[in-house]
Amino acid sequence: MDNVKFHEFWINFDPEEYFLPLLKGIDLLQGRDIHDLDVNIEFHSVFRPPKNKILRSIEARVESLRSRLASSKRSEKPVFRIWYTAENRRPAAHRFDAMLSFDKTDPNRANFRLPYWWLLFPELVGGPPMGQDIRRLGAQISLQEALEGRHLDPEPRDGFACGFFGRMWYPRRDIIAALGAIGQVDLYGPGTGRPVGTKLEVATHYRYVICPENDLYPGYITEKALEAWAAGSIPIYWGQDSYSDLNPEAIINLAHMDSLDDLVDTIRSLDNDPERIAQMRAMPILNSAPDIPALRAFLNDRLTAFIDAT
Repeated sequence: MDNVKFHEFWINFDPEEYFLPLLKGIDLLQGRDIHDLDVNIEFHSVFRPPKNKILRSIEARVESLRSRLASSKRSEKPVFRIWYTAENRRPAAHRFDAMLSFDKTDPNRANFRLPYWWLLFPELVGGPPMGQDIRRLGAQISLQEALEGRHLDPEPRDGFACGFFGRMWYPRRDIIAALGAIGQVDLYGPGTGRPVGTKLEVATHYRYVICPENDLYPGYITEKALEAWAAGSIPIYWGQDSYSDLNPEAIINLAHMDSLDDLVDTIRSLDNDPERIAQMRAMPILNSAPDIPALRAFLNDRLTAFIDAT
């Protein structure tokens, strides 16, 4: 679409799988085409190639200028800019008309909380089309099971714990070292020299998957715990679930413990109780479904106000 552009999104990003369905569902576009709007729309994200900070700053300014010039050449329409992140980042807020982030929803700041895990479910707003697998996971995640629980084979798995890591930063090494006192921890992914095709084909052999977030920040909840749960494993997690996205009965959260020794004691006790492991694996991972109508209402209100002001 000529009047909807996407900048600095991840490799293989397909807007037809994510934000275009969301945008087309707002009230302002019911019975209308996006081309009928009196504005152009730009989505901006944070997935830039790794370069030094000075070069990134220069390129960002050039890209911003190029984008504005291109918008001007395409038409005289003003540009409505939306910022989105799947990482723990904050933007220069004055540059954007709406922000979608991990931070608390605040219309006064033009921000709506859209944690990355919302995009795992195609029946909502994101993810691959219905019937297709999530690429990295190698499977689909059922929203109904994520909310209500599921039936799994109660037989214990042979593998103790595994993890899939691109980088080995805190607290990953610490968790791995601590759990080594209980059983063998197998590591996979680019950061370990053992890449895999999909997570699911490996994780289904393990009772636990180590899946800490990259940062401990209020509300920063990504796909990690849900993907571990989707494999039928118990997520060994580290995250600050300030908005109660995740069911605490379905995960083991190091962030709620005083020390790694507490984590080891918890896992050791759990691992000696197969029945309790089976019950935990069957529990729902989510406390509630994403409020997609509220998200669409937010974008609709922001876009309507922008159009009225131009």
